[in-house]
Amino acid sequence: MNKISPIRSQVVGLLVSIITFLLVTSTIWGFIAYALDFWYLGDILGPLFGIICGGLSGFEMYTIRQKEVPLNWVGISLWLGKPTGTIYENGIHWVFPFFDIRNCPGPEKKFILEMPGEKINAQDGIAIFFGVDEPEHPGKHNRLQYSVVDPIRYITVDDPEDSLREEFIEKARLFFGQITKAIGVKNVKLLFDEWIDYEMIPELEQATHPFNTRLANSEFIPTSGGPADCHLFTADAVETIMKFAGAFKETASTWGIGGITVFTPNVRVNPEAEAAAAQKQAATEQMDSLKTKADRIRQLAGEMAKKNKVNPDLAATLVAGLSGQTVTVENKTINVSGFPEVLKGLGEMAINKFTKP
Repeated sequence: MNKISPIRSQVVGLLVSIITFLLVTSTIWGFIAYALDFWYLGDILGPLFGIICGGLSGFEMYTIRQKEVPLNWVGISLWLGKPTGTIYENGIHWVFPFFDIRNCPGPEKKFILEMPGEKINAQDGIAIFFGVDEPEHPGKHNRLQYSVVDPIRYITVDDPEDSLREEFIEKARLFFGQITKAIGVKNVKLLFDEWIDYEMIPELEQATHPFNTRLANSEFIPTSGGPADCHLFTADAVETIMKFAGAFKETASTWGIGGITVFTPNVRVNPEAEAAAAQKQAATEQMDSLKTKADRIRQLAGEMAKKNKVNPDLAATLVAGLSGQTVTVENKTINVSGFPEVLKGLGEMAINKFTKP
């Protein structure tokens, strides 16, 4: 790409203006000398009008073709409105007639673009709030920083910023829509930023890429702080995500946009859905715990009834009481001879059985 400095363009402008001065002066001088070839008028008026007209033409040629390119911007050379592929550095330039300069941001110029918000459904049907603000739950805007790395491509795009927004939200739909549980978005938000920042990964390397492994191993962490109970992405979801790793930056480069940095502080699950999911998870864990205790009580009561010939209802009542549970036996008659002695023996046996482990 050919670049023109201000000094180079100004020197060319001076040379062209001098040539213009000489051509106009000689033409006017010669014409007047030829047309007024009597009483020596041509010899007097020819050089006078020639120098005046030549000077004005050269001065206009130099001053009227001055164009300024601001700091951190570049100028794109246009020939009858069409880019020529030449770039003007920032500064004041002289431009040839029939040419023009269109100013465009340079690579040093940084832009911050606010991203649109959208509710994206995860695989469990719960919406992920991507950049969505609500009066009761305000949040920061998701933003994207970029610069123009190819000005000629950039000016050919009708609305590059709008195109960038649409492409970004499209990739957000693809990524967050693959999550198994929406409540797990807090665990993979940074993975999305990393995914957007990648360059295109060759297809043969996608399955063995380290990012593939991190996606496959990302897990849903229960609210109660217990162990992870499921992966956030299925194998098919990981394959789909890897296929489009780097696609956003690749598309942006076709618009002359690069130097992209993503900031996504406002990615969260619906607060009401998050509270409901937390309650559901806590209820599930409580039910699992109660089932384990019930199974244990049933097992011990069975052992008492079988080995010691104890009435099953009495055995269940004793074991449950020692476990901190309450068991009500209705419409049952418990007949045990020597009840105090039996109760004492069963209690000692149950206590020993629980205290040894």
